[in-house]
This record gives sequence, structure tokens and C-alpha cells, in this order.
Amino acid sequence: MTSLTTLITRLPRPAIAPSLLTLVLLLVSAASHADLPGFGLPTPCPPNMSCVPGTPTLPPTNPPGTCGPAPGGDTCGGGGPASGSGADALNVGAGNPINIINGNKYQREVDMAPLPGVLGLEIVRHYNSAYSKAGASTNLLGRGWKLSYETELYVTATALQVVQADGARLIFNRDPRNPSLCAGANPADGSITETATARGKEYVWRWTNGRELSFNSAGKLVQILAPGGQFVTLQHDHRGVLLSVTDPQGRSLRLHYLGKDDRTAGFRGVQHIDSPVGRFSYSYGAEAPKGAEVDRTLLATTLVKVAMPSGARTYHYEDARFPTLLTGISELTAMAGKPAWERIGTYGYDVNGKGILSIRGKAGSQAEAVRLDFAEPGVTTVTDERGRKTVFRHAVLAGSYRLLEVRGAGCTGCGETNVRYRYDGAGRHVGTTMLDEAGLPIASSDLTTG
Repeated sequence: MTSLTTLITRLPRPAIAPSLLTLVLLLVSAASHADLPGFGLPTPCPPNMSCVPGTPTLPPTNPPGTCGPAPGGDTCGGGGPASGSGADALNVGAGNPINIINGNKYQREVDMAPLPGVLGLEIVRHYNSAYSKAGASTNLLGRGWKLSYETELYVTATALQVVQADGARLIFNRDPRNPSLCAGANPADGSITETATARGKEYVWRWTNGRELSFNSAGKLVQILAPGGQFVTLQHDHRGVLLSVTDPQGRSLRLHYLGKDDRTAGFRGVQHIDSPVGRFSYSYGAEAPKGAEVDRTLLATTLVKVAMPSGARTYHYEDARFPTLLTGISELTAMAGKPAWERIGTYGYDVNGKGILSIRGKAGSQAEAVRLDFAEPGVTTVTDERGRKTVFRHAVLAGSYRLLEVRGAGCTGCGETNVRYRYDGAGRHVGTTMLDEAGLPIASSDLTTG
């Protein structure tokens, strides 16, 4: 059987033609878990398999809840205290940024940069539009937003699933010979061990760099252990709600919520976080966009403002079709010595809720504008503010989205262009071929995957 690497290497130039590919690489079957939040019904491509849009695939026999590729996550694998960086991650973002493969609008907001020292405290938020539509979990900071410590573990019949704080999802299948050990298709994701205790089954996720994340029987993250022995402790109440985070230096974040006896109306999520540098306050409840027919209780869980010791930001939700999707950010600045709100970003979506527009500044501006076109399966065309185009070809390989080829002028926030990527059967990036403007190979490099 021809390997995936060989098959991709033999693809015709100047472009990879999806209609010529039929990639059916049966690896390890992923488990179903209908209760896992934020993930919908399966795509026609079964989990942990490979297929290119537009080509024949196996019949969609997966039961409801079976996991396909996860739509969320950092577009360039930035990582964090509880989110793996993805050793072989490629930049799949455009603009500020929108995922060029699936249209997810991702946003990373730093309220408090990491404090000095190993695993120093931070207040960093991740937003994924794919998880902010009606019916998605509201998390601690409102629909679509998660703190960088909100990585959670979910147990299924044959696998464990980790949903990272940045929105990425990893599947770890149980070893039939040792069910207490779970490993992913990609060794770079590490492994998870399950241990029976008096408190129930507990779990330790070991990263390849030596970091260990411990989860309690409810799947809540309770400790982050650095290779040098330093650790972060996370405390939750009896419902699993995060109360505090303490770093190796003894500094703490304390999260405050509206209590059940508090008669204040509104979302009961995090109201403010007390930190060593001051208080950070969070406000919720967006106004309904003009023309929107929406239940106001849905909008009550949208994060609209963050007040920090050094300033503030507001978040806009202005699309009448999708009133919970982030469409812009404004920042409190000083103009002529007076405080004023300045729009620093604008984002737009198509009829399916895919991100198709990113602009620096207000709507109508062309500053760093990128527009995404998803009309052809397996192909995304990005047009910049000068009308120049970049074509991205992509596929589902080993159950995950993978970038195959990039051709064109390049664009703001995008990775390198005029390149073709090679993968092994586990979907790991194993090599890169540089192309000239005609799509002809001019150089090639191989990576060591271990």
C-alpha cells in the first residue's frame, strides 16, 4: 500500500489536485462521546482517518457524537501553561487570525502577561467562534471564551479526550493490553495514565517535554508540574468551578463569581479576578444586533468588557445572523488627553458562520484586510487589501486538519507561501518542499518525528 508521504510527494504540480486523491488510511478508531461540549455531528470522513474534500470517502456510518476534526485551537500552536504547543504545528491562520481550513475565528487576549519565574501566573483568554454559537458551553468567561487554565479531560468508553484551553482537542486511545495507559496517534501529544484512588479515577497527562498535568475524577485540572519539580495548584469548589490558581512562587489568582444568594441579574460566571498586580473585572450581556431575532438570555452570556489596572477592552457582537460571534474589539486609549474607545479589529462571517473577513481597525478600513473564500472543498483562497491572492490546499489526515500546499503572494498573518508539506500515516509533518512561482520544487527538507 502506498504511504501517505509517497502519495503526497507524487502529487502533480503546480497544485495538489484534490480530485486525484483518495486517502483512506485506517488508523485507530476514536471513541464517541455525545456529551463532549462544543463538538457536533461527525463529518463524512471517519475519525482518525484521512480524506481530502471532493474525493470518495467511506460511508458516514459513524454513530452520532463520533468525533471528527476539532474546529478550535490556536492557529499557530502557540501553547500555554495547560495547552500543548504542537511540536509540528504549522501556521493555519490569516489576518487576526481566522483558520484558513475551517473558518474558525481564534483570538488570544493577554490581560496579564506571565509573571516572572517558572509557570508564573498569567491571565490569558482564548476565543473560538466555533464554540460560541447558541448551545455551546458558556465556560467561566462566557460563550466561546476560556482562561488558559481551563483545560479539561473527558472519559469515553475506549478513549480519553483532552479539550485544551486554546480550543484544540486531543484524543488518547486506550492500550488494549494496558487500559490504564492512553496514547494519541501522534506521539508528540504525549500520553495519559489512569490511576484508581479513593477519590475515584485520576489522570496524569505527560507531555514529551516533561510537563505533567493532573486531572481529578471529574476531569478538572488540579495541578501543572514542570520538569524541574515546580508546580501550579488549581482549586475548585464542589461543583468543579475554578476558585484559585497558585504558582510555584506562592502568588495566586482568586476568581470571584455571583453567588446563588446574590440578587444581581446576569451571567453567573467570573465577575473579577484578583491578582498580584491588581483586579481584572469582566462584564457580560451584549445588545441584540439590529434586525436580530434572538432570545436575550442567549446574549447575557457574551463577554463584552474587560477592565484591567492598565486599561480596558470591549468586545462587539454585531452580526444579526450570529449574534454571539465576535465581530470586533475596541480598546480604551487616550486621544488629546481624553479617554476614548478605538476600534482595533473587525471580523466578518459567511452564511454558515465561517470567518471570512479580518480587518485591522473599523469596518470599511482596508488596513491589513484579508478575505477568505471557502467555495471549493479542500481549497481556501485568501485575498489581501491589494487584491493579491494566496491559495491554500488542505485535507483531513489521521483525523486532524492538515495544510498540504500554499501558493501565491502571501498575506497578513499567514505562514510561508509557495510550499508543499509532507506527512506520515499518523498525520505528522515530516517534510517541506519549497516551490518556485510556477509550482516547481526548488528545495526540500525533512523533519525528525521521533
